[in-house]
Amino acid sequence: MTVDGRVHNIDRYYDTPRFDLLQQAVFVRSRNDQQLEFKFNEQGETAHRQSTERVFSLFPDPGMYEKMNALFTRFLPHWSASSNFSEAVTKNNLTELAYINNTREVYVDGAIHLSIDHVEGLGDFLEVETQCDTTVALVFEQGEQSQSRKTQLF
Repeated sequence: MTVDGRVHNIDRYYDTPRFDLLQQAVFVRSRNDQQLEFKFNEQGETAHRQSTERVFSLFPDPGMYEKMNALFTRFLPHWSASSNFSEAVTKNNLTELAYINNTREVYVDGAIHLSIDHVEGLGDFLEVETQCDTTVALVFEQGEQSQSRKTQLF
């Protein structure tokens, strides 16, 4: 296993006051005030042993905002489309559920990724996942990048 690096992340997790996303095992976070990440199971399973992750820039062009709004609408049918994430938070009454400040050490051996998170105020956590290369897709549209990948947690 080789060291893949060390990163510092500030994550803000969002949901509605009634936890509509969490009840569907959907996690939405902003990472480092640069990107918006969705994590969910395509089949709607709540165990989260396998998940799809969609990542969007927080500064995308209008075409990417349409895709972000469509994904929110998939999980929140009464979603009001917005032209930026700050506006979306206000218009849709999203609440910041958690603020997580962590340093992550990443180790890699082929498709196996081992991450050790040192979370401020909570302690240390271990995550082991395998990247499913056959389902990795990068979508480039109108100069913006949206990333989708599937992972299997152990």
